[in-house]
Amino acid sequence: MWNEEQDGWVWKRDEHGRFTVKSMYAKLETLIILENTWGEEEQRVFTQLWKSPTLSKVALSWKMLLDRIPTRVNLRRRNVLPPKLLVTCALCDRETERTKHLFMHCSVAHGVWLELFN
Repeated sequence: MWNEEQDGWVWKRDEHGRFTVKSMYAKLETLIILENTWGEEEQRVFTQLWKSPTLSKVALSWKMLLDRIPTRVNLRRRNVLPPKLLVTCALCDRETERTKHLFMHCSVAHGVWLELFN
């Protein structure tokens, strides 16, 4: 039997099948809690990012969770940086530049986040 209904996308995280930022946030929050890899401070920063009025927060959050931010460690892993180049943070020059460090633990980045949230 032939049915002439159109195919369509359904977002299973929403009761009406529509994609919403709220449903995406709930999914990401669940992943963070299940993985249990982030501390209290890191979870607070994540929550503040989602409450910000930034349009690209979904993409940024996904990149952070999947460790796809082009930090020096990730660029080295992808052979974008020369092997002899140090992977210390370009901002504070104290620790290895990884996603968590850059967004949550770097003293210079911390000052920028404080200014943005205030």
